Amino acid sequence: MESGHFHSIVYDKFMGNHFFDRIIDVCRKRYPRLSAEDFRRPCREEFARMLPHHRHYFPARIHYFSERRDEFGKPLYEDTGRLPVWRPA
Repeated sequence: MESGHFHSIVYDKFMGNHFFDRIIDVCRKRYPRLSAEDFRRPCREEFARMLPHHRHYFPARIHYFSERRDEFGKPLYEDTGRLPVWRPA
């Protein structure tokens, strides 16, 4: 769980997709003039400021769990091919 692939799953998918994107949906219903990028851009900037060497810890593209399993039955990781929107690529 210390791999960059797992970091991507936790941050890009769980926090970004399942948490932050839901907050955007609620905020945009109340303030429709705001775009998703109005929220994401400052988050990417703060992410880079707080973790300037993030490229050493995260893959360039978003990763998620694969349908394939290792010898212990744990899912492997796979590259989704998508660029992150909540952190700098």
